[in-house]
Amino acid sequence: MDKKKIIAIDSIDIRLCNQLAIMCNENNFNILFIKKDMPLKSDIDCIVLDLDNNLKESLNKCIKHYKNYNLVLGAISMPTKSSILKAKDAGCLMVLTKSNFSANLLDILNKIQ
Repeated sequence: MDKKKIIAIDSIDIRLCNQLAIMCNENNFNILFIKKDMPLKSDIDCIVLDLDNNLKESLNKCIKHYKNYNLVLGAISMPTKSSILKAKDAGCLMVLTKSNFSANLLDILNKIQ
């Protein structure tokens, strides 16, 4: 039996969290909502960072998580070239808009299986 994928999300955006929770439930993934300074286990398949919370703080988290995990993705409402480049330099594989983030995340996860 295959192990369920674990998606960890660091966000206070209720809409984004709800969309990801629904997507995880419909696709038999586990979801973990990251609390402030919460240590993460190494079996997480993907970490989603909300870059709208506080870009500088989120980039520091990206650097930290990138060192320990294979897949770190950023979610942002209004992406700018500057914020995308900063996030990629910090270790985010991709920065996606929040409006269709859960559908894009599902596509990404299905492609890397």
